[in-house]
This record gives sequence, C-alpha cells and structure tokens, in this order.
Amino acid sequence: MSFLFEKIDHIKSYGIKKDVPEYIIKGLSKNIQLREYQLNAIENFLIYKEGELSKNKQIWNLFHMATGSGKTVIMAALILYFYKQGYRNFLFFVRNINIIDKTIDNLTNYTSKKYLFNYPLEIDGKNIIINKVENFEYADPEAINICFTSNAGLQSALNFYPSENGLSKSDFEDNKIVMIADESHHLNAETKQGNFYFDDEDDKSWEATTLNAFRANKDNVLLEFTATCDIKNPYVKSKYKDVIVFDYPLSKFREEKYSKDIISLPSTDDLLKRTVIALLISQYRYKLFQDNKYNIKPIIMMKSKKVSDSKAFYKEFHTFLNQKINNNYLQSLKDENLNNNILKQVFEYFSEKNISLQSVVEELKLEFSEEHCIILDSKDGKISKEDALLLNSLEDVNNPYRMIFVVNMLNEGWDVLNLFDIVRLYDTRDGKWVRGKYVAGPTTVSEMQLIGRGARYFPFKTEPWHIDNKRKFDNQINNPLRLCETLIYHCTTDNRYITEIKIVLKESGLVPNNEPTKIELKVKDSFKADKFYKLGYVMVNDRVEKSRSEINELPSKLRANNIEHNITPIVGDFIELFDEKKVRTIAKTSENIKVNQLPYNVSHKGIRQFPNLTFKKLQAKFPNLKSIKQFILNDDYLGGMEILYTYPKGYVYTSDDLLEGYVKLLNEVSTFISKIEVQYEGTRTFKEEPIQLHIKDIITYREIPSGSRSGEGVPQILDEQYQLDLSNHDWYVYNENYGTSEEKSFVKFFAGEVKKFQKKYTKIFLIRNEQQFGIYSFKTGERFEPDYILVLGNNDPGKDSIYFQIFIEAKGSQFLGSDGTFNTGKESWKQELLKEIVDEKIEHKVFLDNSTYKIWGLPFYNEEYTSKEFKEKLEQFL
Repeated sequence: MSFLFEKIDHIKSYGIKKDVPEYIIKGLSKNIQLREYQLNAIENFLIYKEGELSKNKQIWNLFHMATGSGKTVIMAALILYFYKQGYRNFLFFVRNINIIDKTIDNLTNYTSKKYLFNYPLEIDGKNIIINKVENFEYADPEAINICFTSNAGLQSALNFYPSENGLSKSDFEDNKIVMIADESHHLNAETKQGNFYFDDEDDKSWEATTLNAFRANKDNVLLEFTATCDIKNPYVKSKYKDVIVFDYPLSKFREEKYSKDIISLPSTDDLLKRTVIALLISQYRYKLFQDNKYNIKPIIMMKSKKVSDSKAFYKEFHTFLNQKINNNYLQSLKDENLNNNILKQVFEYFSEKNISLQSVVEELKLEFSEEHCIILDSKDGKISKEDALLLNSLEDVNNPYRMIFVVNMLNEGWDVLNLFDIVRLYDTRDGKWVRGKYVAGPTTVSEMQLIGRGARYFPFKTEPWHIDNKRKFDNQINNPLRLCETLIYHCTTDNRYITEIKIVLKESGLVPNNEPTKIELKVKDSFKADKFYKLGYVMVNDRVEKSRSEINELPSKLRANNIEHNITPIVGDFIELFDEKKVRTIAKTSENIKVNQLPYNVSHKGIRQFPNLTFKKLQAKFPNLKSIKQFILNDDYLGGMEILYTYPKGYVYTSDDLLEGYVKLLNEVSTFISKIEVQYEGTRTFKEEPIQLHIKDIITYREIPSGSRSGEGVPQILDEQYQLDLSNHDWYVYNENYGTSEEKSFVKFFAGEVKKFQKKYTKIFLIRNEQQFGIYSFKTGERFEPDYILVLGNNDPGKDSIYFQIFIEAKGSQFLGSDGTFNTGKESWKQELLKEIVDEKIEHKVFLDNSTYKIWGLPFYNEEYTSKEFKEKLEQFL
C-alpha cells in the first residue's frame, strides 16, 4: 500500500519536476531562504495538485514534517499559491490556543522579525493586504483574509454556540476556503478508534467538525501539518495513505544536520547544583558565541512537574542566587565533577581567560536575575498575549530573558532557536515495561516533545564556506564549538530513567539509534619518519570574492520590468447607494514615464525611503557608481526604467501620484539588490601548506548501524565485503580506514594496483582526508574536501624533486544523475572541478626547496559504474 508521497517520488524518478513559482519566492520574507526539503515539499504539492493524482478529487493534503523544520513557512508559501489560484479566505486552526497569538504575529504583523511574507506583498503588480478576520461574510475580495481559531473554537462555532460575528456553517458553504490545520494529529481521536466515516450528523467531535466544514463546498481545501501522525495505527494509516503529500521525519532532519545534537547530562540529584551546572555551561556557551563575533544569547528552560513546584523552585533559586552562591560553592562544584568533561571544559576556559570564580559568580547573579527570568504558571494553560510575543522573540538581542520556568505549556507550537539547556526538576518516572518493551508515559512523551522544540538549530558559521544553518562539528570531538550545536538535557543520575528517555528519543528520531562510536585515526610511524611528512606539502587553492569591477548597470531583465500604477483620484460625483441608474464609466488614459523624466525632487525623495538604496550600499554592489544622482538618472541604472501611469482623462496628476508609482518600481529594485549575494570563486593558482599542518592523529565519531559488518564506521580489517589489513601497508598513511563502502572499495582496488606503481615510484602515499583540508570550485568557490590524495614521487623533498598530487573522490551510486552518469548528478560540480584541474595543467614550485608539485584530479570512483574509466586514468601515471 503506497503512500501518496511515495507515488510522487516515483513520478519524480522519471525526471518530472515542478519549480517553485517566482511569485512564491518573492512573496516570502527576504529573511527566508527556502531549504532543499522545503522546496521539495512545495514541489511535491505542485506535482499532486497540478497533475493526474488529484484529478476529480477535493484537495486534502498532509505535510508530515519534523518539529522545527519550518512548517509555517510552507503554510505561507501555500497561502500565496492559493491566492494566485483565486482563493481569498484562509482558516488557521490548532488545538493549543497559545500557538494562535504567535501565528497571528508571524502571518499578519509585518513589523515582526518573524513575519513570513515580503512587505509590501505584491502579486501580479498589485499590493496585497493581509487581513485578520473573525469570519468571511464581509471579507475583502482582493485581500488575503485569515481567520484564526482553535479546534475547540471551530467546534463550538459550528455546532454549539454560534456567535453573531463568528464563524458559521454558511462561511464554509458559500465561500471557497483554504483550511490550515496545525498540529493536526489532534484531529484523529475518532479515527484511532476505527470510526472514520463521519456520516453521523450528531457527531460533533473535532475531527468530524473539520471534515464536515471541508466537505461543505467542493472547492474547499484542507491542508494539515504535523510532526507526529500516528501511521503505525492501521486506521490512521488508512485515512492518510492518499493524503500525506510530503514526509520528512525527525530522523532525516537530524541526519541532514538541520537540528542540534542532543545529549543527556546526568550530573547530580541535587536540583540546585544541577541548575548551577546548567548556568555555568550556558554562560560558557554565551562566551564561545561572543568569541566568534555572535551575540547569541543561550536560553535555559527549567521544567517542573507541577505549577506549585515550579513556583517554589523559582523562589528557592533566586534566594540561593542572591544570598548563597559564592566562589567557594563553584570551587566545590568543580571538585565534585572532575569526570564531567563539559564542566571541566567550562572551568578550563575561565582559567585560560583569567576569569576568576568570583567574577563568574557576579556574572551569574546579573545574567540570571529575576528580570531575566520568566515563570509560566497559569493553571488554565493560557499564556498572556504579551508573554506569547516575548516567547516568540527570544532570539532578539533586546529580549531580556535567559531562563524560563515551565510545566507543560510550551510542548507544542513554540518556535525557539536559542534554547540550549533543559533542566528537569523532578526525578520521577511514569513509563512502564511491557514484555521487555518500554512504553512511555505521558510525562516522558511531553519531555520528548519539549526536547524536539529545543532541537532547532541556531544558524552561525565561523568559516566563509560553512553552511550557517547546519551542524558543522559532529566529527570534531575536541572543538569547543560543538557545544554551540548541542542541546543538553540535565537530568537525574537514575540509570533506569536515562535508559528510558533515550529509548523515547531514539524512537522519535531525535537521536540516532546507535550511539556514535569514538574512533581514533593515527598517522603511522613509518609515514611520520619519512622526509615527505617532515618537509613535504599539500597543495590547496583559496576562495576569494568575485570582483564586481566590471558591473556597470542593473541587469537588462530588471530594467525591462513593466511597472504599472493606477492613479485613482477621489471622485467628486456623489452616487446614491441605492440608485439603480447605470454608474457612469470614467474614461482613462495611460502614459509611460521614464525615471529620469520624473522631477528630481520626486525621484530623490522616493529613493531615500529605502535603506537598501543608500549610496554606500549601492556602491558596494556597483563599484563603478559615482553618485546617487547617477543611479537615478543614468539609463544603465534607474534612469531608463519606465512606469506606466493610468489615470482618468482630464485629470492632472500630482507629484504624490508620481511618487507612488515610482516607489513601486523602487521596491522591485530594492528587493533585487537585497538578494545580490557576495559571490566567490576558487583561485586557479595553488599554494603549499606543510603536510604536518593537516595530516595528524584524529579523534572522531561515527554512527555504526547495529550489527553492521560493512560500510562507514566499520574498520576495513573487519569489513566483510572489502576486508583489508592496512597495518602493514606503508603506502596507506593512517592505521585504518573507516570510510563508506565505496571508499573501502577504492582502497582495496588501489591495494591491487600498488605493485605496478612501486616499480616506478619510491614515494607512494595514499592519504585519507578527514575534513582536514579543502579545495574550491573555480566557478563558484564551493568547498570540496576530496576523500583522498595520492602522492607519487621518487625523491625526498628538495631540488629537482617532482611529485604528483592527485585528488580522488569515491562516490556512491545515489549521486548518479538522470542519465546514469555523475556528470548530471547533484555533485557534478565536484567532478567538473577535478577535470578542470587536469585541463589547467596546474603546477606549483616550492621556492623554499625547489621541489615541483603537479596537481591532478581523477574522475569519481564507483565500483559498479566508473571503475574501468577510473583505472584507465590512473594508469596514465605508470
């Protein structure tokens, strides 16, 4: 029984695709750059909606997407899509009323930093207003009208207590409405019991209410979003098999490095000490961010079991912080936790930076004082509107909070990036073991949900080539910045609880099924003793900004844009509201006016409204620009751009009328310029770096599937498919190979070829690259870290010595393109770079010792598809 998303994947496997329309890209906030999986989600929907799969069906889809993956971004994109399709009315509903205020803010408040749409929003040359409405009776036919309610509110309005200005059944019968159900797993209570026909008119459940409203008009649309659709339940699976249009589980979200790493830290059963440990780690993390020029403020959550417990601990903590904590307390905490590697790292940092324990005490008192803490203790589960907005903006520099005290209020629908520590303030367990299998209780499930909310990654990067919204340091055990990518769950030392929470986290996909294995790669003594290791080099190129020195104009495509503006003066004629006479048609005329034909006071006033269009910012993008006046008047920039003004015949337009149309044009230009990113390229000259600088002993982590006897993480000596004892092969410089199956296949292949090379070369070294160095695409500056370099030579480094440095990449078949080659695959640019290196015939002479390095690249190695071609290219060196 195939799911809908599997059918769509099958269609896509034939090369059928749908690009996300430009009006959606432009209509979303400039701060939003759609991630690959979000583009895939929208593409899946378009393939379904605009293809045969939806023929003669009412549109009903579910987006099954991981917590923190940006479901509301998809909602906003689909609102734009359906507006373009002629829909004007949208209903957002969710179980948890606390989610509503922050969603209203995100979808309607253009001053919010988390506003999801571009402002002003324009589709087909028209400015689109977004209205928050109570019902759709008097909805603006040209606007996006969004009604926000809860599941219970919708149920009440349609079944029990209709109100004069609220939603009614006629809203859904008389209008075509896009219904957006967030956290929609709450709409399956009836289905889980096997009751999913909903033909009983007396059924007033949430689920029945939703489906009845959806079916009230054949043009209504139902879009569901959840991270936890229980498709293990056969009834739920049956309901959704033809509905789930996109599936992106937490496990994939984590594997693709979009989430924080998650660890539990069972430190102590003393709750105050547990809390202080979290404070110290949080403050250390804060300083690590600051050291790397980021003002990212880490948040701590204190989770209690009951409201009364939360209030009591809040009071106890602040009494302790104000009156009892001192440097002796911290010293004692340090001495008690010598085996706690993270805390050890914290105190070592303070020592290295000459920060005394007394200074740390003062920092903690200041940073976590009451004005920087918030307690959410409402017994009815409601959060005030003011608190909801503050909780929705915790990442803001001006937001005061560092610490949040809660019970269960934030388990769903809370968007936060800078939560890095959760402290569990109770030590009870509520799960049970049934026939050897752990069944989580509601408390453990809520803890898992909360951890999922905190797992969202806070974007940052410390190197130009880093991807800012992905984890970067998984394999760098000793890099302190790993802590800035890690959510820590501070809990009891009870081993039973630790086992149980890990089971739940694994089942959810938040942590891998197998604990990462610590792996030590050691450079062999034989290589360390060789003069090439002591005196040799690895050759790499640099990544540099592409020069814009030859850019002398705005793109012709942008300058050719047709900007239209309707001037609608206030008409003096009074028309009776109930006059049945035909309304007089007003004749109109149009006029094209170039920007450099506008009065200069108008054009200069307009451009001053756009912070993006200051001379300083423009010159950064257009280095040859001499003045703002040149930008306005010159035909190569704004001057030749035209605005089509339409106005009533006989009307004399004003400077304000001209300004309004001109501002529309400037908005287009400003949006374009804001999206001009610094572009990079790789230098075609290479430089030498001492090989000892890069090739050294490494400690890393690998996730090894349970029971696996081959593939990544399994040493080659134990790999059942590509077994090879590398310990006695001096040509392989590390003691072992833990690479992928394809990488091991290559090493075993080379082991069979090496004797041929030994007849010609005395220096043969195959060096594994564990992200120690990279080269950069000549065209785009993208960083590429080849799996291996092969060094071939005959003499020790010195005069007249010549070495070949050959870059080698082993690539799995999943990277093949639609034509069955790597030339069209998603990493084809890497193979292209390797080919370009050969075409360029790059050599580098080391002036220090007069040695010469000839730099080379080979086509991707793949045992099944390219091994013959690879062997032919490799044998060129014989």
